[in-house]
Amino acid sequence: MRLTLRRHKAANSQSFAVDADKILFVLSYLKGGHVATWAENYVDSRTVVGMMMLTATFNDFMMEFAQAFDDPNRAEKAMGEFQTFMQGKLTADQFFASFEILRTKAKLNQVAHDAIVIDRLKRALDAKVVMGVMHSSPVPTTYNDWKAKVIQVDQVEQQIGQVMKACNPQQVPLNRPWQPQQVPQHPQVPQPQPAATQQTHDWQGVTPGTHPGMGIPMDVSINNACCN
Repeated sequence: MRLTLRRHKAANSQSFAVDADKILFVLSYLKGGHVATWAENYVDSRTVVGMMMLTATFNDFMMEFAQAFDDPNRAEKAMGEFQTFMQGKLTADQFFASFEILRTKAKLNQVAHDAIVIDRLKRALDAKVVMGVMHSSPVPTTYNDWKAKVIQVDQVEQQIGQVMKACNPQQVPLNRPWQPQQVPQHPQVPQPQPAATQQTHDWQGVTPGTHPGMGIPMDVSINNACCN
């Protein structure tokens, strides 16, 4: 009841900033069990002489809440995802939508972490985008400036890609309505060949063991055949 009353008083106070209203809104849903106890302790630790003083930002509140109830291995898992996340085919806007979630889960969303986060950006972003940022003047030194410059360079790269695609369309084969016709070739008719004249040989007077008409003796011995 005490917590509910304090929430009601604080919610109707005009002296609280927007972040304080957000914190009170979240606290109003923490009921029952350990979360209710944590909420009571959170309010008590920030109450002075019956007045609750909420000076923390909403992000700080959420981080404190996460540390109290999150899986102890969650930060380690988030760091692993943060270190392996790559842009790939994502646009810069799509990339940062996921990158900043992982950055928050890895608890690297403070200004003091900018150097670590920027180093990760150089490894995760497309090489052309990184080169564009590095060659800009002045070279950004904070995470917010890097993010703005990356989005700007990425948009230029996309525009260049669209122009190149328009200037070099893919070759599409033409659909011809006709095909060149080949002139039919008549088969060649084989010409009749003259009949071969039968030659007659006169075997008279041929020495046995010689070729006809040569008169050279043929050596048909077995020894000579083996030697040859």
